[in-house]
Amino acid sequence: MLEIIGLFVTVTGIGTLARGRGTSPEWVGSIAVAGWVIIRFFVAIFFRSTNGRLLIVLASWTWVALIAGILRFVVGASRPKPDSKWNLFEVPLSEQRKFGVLRGMPGAMAMGMNEAAGFN
Repeated sequence: MLEIIGLFVTVTGIGTLARGRGTSPEWVGSIAVAGWVIIRFFVAIFFRSTNGRLLIVLASWTWVALIAGILRFVVGASRPKPDSKWNLFEVPLSEQRKFGVLRGMPGAMAMGMNEAAGFN
């Protein structure tokens, strides 16, 4: 049960990373879960010893980690990095708390809120 919860949390994180990288979170999550299920249950038919079970668990989680690693380092690597005026690294450290709320808003809406809040 704990392993299923861990898989759910991990695949949710992989889906979020996939969305940020510009690929389909459903496809990447499905590939991760399908590989985990195939390794965890269908390969278990061939390994029935205690050491074999441990290897199967390690192999299934290695598959999920491999999918996350490929997604992190290969998918979207050639795409330009985000660069905008709403990048918090360009805001002075003392002002980051105020501007953190505005990150991710569309430009016109954020500009209107800046003026209304007196952040000019």
